[in-house]
Amino acid sequence: MMKRIMRWFILLCAAMCVLSLAACGNGEINTAAGKSDSANKTDVSGKEEVLDKGETSGKTEQYTPVNPAAIIASEEGDFVYELNDGIATVTGYTGTAEQVRIPDSLGGSESIVIGAGAFEENETTTYVYLPQTVQEIELDAFHQCKNLEEVSFPSSLTVIGQEAFLNCHNLRIVDLADTSVERIGNHAFAGCDSLVSVALPATLVECEDYNDRGLGICVFEGCSKLATMTVAPENPILKMSDNILYMGTTAVYLLGSDARTELILQNGTTGVFKFAFSYNDRITSVALPDSITDIGRSAFMHCTSLEQIDLGEGLQRIDTDAFYGCAGLREVSIPASCIQIEDKSFYETKNAIFTYKGQEYRYEQMAELTAAISAN
Repeated sequence: MMKRIMRWFILLCAAMCVLSLAACGNGEINTAAGKSDSANKTDVSGKEEVLDKGETSGKTEQYTPVNPAAIIASEEGDFVYELNDGIATVTGYTGTAEQVRIPDSLGGSESIVIGAGAFEENETTTYVYLPQTVQEIELDAFHQCKNLEEVSFPSSLTVIGQEAFLNCHNLRIVDLADTSVERIGNHAFAGCDSLVSVALPATLVECEDYNDRGLGICVFEGCSKLATMTVAPENPILKMSDNILYMGTTAVYLLGSDARTELILQNGTTGVFKFAFSYNDRITSVALPDSITDIGRSAFMHCTSLEQIDLGEGLQRIDTDAFYGCAGLREVSIPASCIQIEDKSFYETKNAIFTYKGQEYRYEQMAELTAAISAN
C-alpha cells in the first residue's frame, strides 16, 4: 500500500513539473527600448542614457483601425488646458475613456496644441482623435501611454515633438500621409514595438539633428515589428527602396522587422545618416558602394554582430562613433580616398586590425592612423 502511494506521489510531482515548465515557455518577453531604468539608448549628443524596457503585449494579431466618425466627442471638462494668445495648449487629461475625441475647440479657441506630457503615462486610452484644429504635438505628449493603439492625425498637424510617443508599446499604425508634418523630433516613436505600419507625408523633406526641421534621429528606434513604411509620392526628397528609407542619396533607416544579415546599399548612395543602422544586432556584414563619401555619427554604433565591412573606394569621412561598440570587427580596410576619421570612429573595436595604404594599425594605434589619414 505504501509503495502504491509513493508511486502516485512521484507521478503527481512529475506532472506538476511538466505543467510548470509549459507555463514558463509561454511567458511574455519584453523587447521594447524606452526611457526609464533598465536598458540603454543614445541621445542626440551620442551619449548613452537610461532606457526602460517597459511593458509590452507583443501583440501580432490583425488590427482593425478605428472609424473616427463613430467616436463621440469628449467633454471639454475632461481636458486641462491653458489659453495664451488665442492658442489652447492641452496640459492634461482627467477623463477615463478608452476612446478620446478632442473637441474642435477649447475655451473658444480653434487653435490647439497638445502640450508637453499632456497624456503622459495614461493607462486607459487606446485611441485618440485629433481634430483639424490641432497644429502641434509637443515633447512627451503621449510618452508611455502603454495601451494606446492608434491616433488619428489631422491634416493641420505640422510638428510632432521629441519623444512624443516614446514607449507606446501597443501603438500599431502611424498614418501621417495626409498631414502637413514638417518635423518629427528625435525618438518620437522609439520603443513602439508593436508598430507595424508608418506613412510619411509630402511635407517632410529633410533629416535634421536638432529638431528644427525634418526627420530627427532614432525616430523609430526599437520598432522591431515595423514592416511597412510608405512615403507620399509627392515628397521630393524621401523615398523607400529595399526596406531602407533614403533622403535623396543618403541612407537613413532600415525597417525594424527586416531580418537581413548582409547590408548592401544601392549604387549611387553617397552618405549614411547619423544613427541610421545603430543597435542592429542582426547585421553581420556591410558593403558600401564606391559612391559613398560620408558615414555619419554613430551610423553603425553597437551593431554587435557586425564582423565584416567593405567601405568602398570613394569614402572620404568617417564621423565620430560611427562603428562604436562593433566588437566583432577583425579586419578593416580604409580606402586611400579617406581624408578624415575621428579618434572614436571605431571606439571599442579592440580586436580589429586596420589597413591604410598598405600599412597595418592595431586598435591601440588609432591616433597614428587618424594622423596618417589627416595628412592625406
